[in-house]
Amino acid sequence: MKKFLSILILFWLFGGSASAEKLFLTCEYQNQDWGTTIEFEFDLKNKKYIALGGKKIDIAYTEDEIIFQSYGKNTMFSFEVNRNNGQGSIKDFDYLSIKDKESELWIQMAHSVLRYPDLSDGDRKLFSIRDYTSKTFTPRSMSEIDCTKLQKSF
Repeated sequence: MKKFLSILILFWLFGGSASAEKLFLTCEYQNQDWGTTIEFEFDLKNKKYIALGGKKIDIAYTEDEIIFQSYGKNTMFSFEVNRNNGQGSIKDFDYLSIKDKESELWIQMAHSVLRYPDLSDGDRKLFSIRDYTSKTFTPRSMSEIDCTKLQKSF
């Protein structure tokens, strides 16, 4: 009985650490013609953005920002938010033009090892795509966002 209680207590003490660290943001989304509020749910432990319908999209983050890219048929959406002040943007790019210059992206990925030395290869890949796209292509549209935390810190 003592062993059972010991195991139960240990499970109770350490079992809670398996839960995901979630960050919930509510963002004011300003477009040219309209504005709205969007809520974002990030699973920081598993590095996922949980989109509507439960779809999970890879995210990358540093102490200063959170980013992700989402892809449609001919569109790449790039999301970024500054973790210090909540300011960010959502940009819409023509995915086909980006895909045509994919070989140039490999050069950017090589540079990202120097720029983001503490990140994993997967995180560096997301930052490389964001950096390369932002400096090489003009977005079809861009909306500024202003986010506030609902839970956890930025």
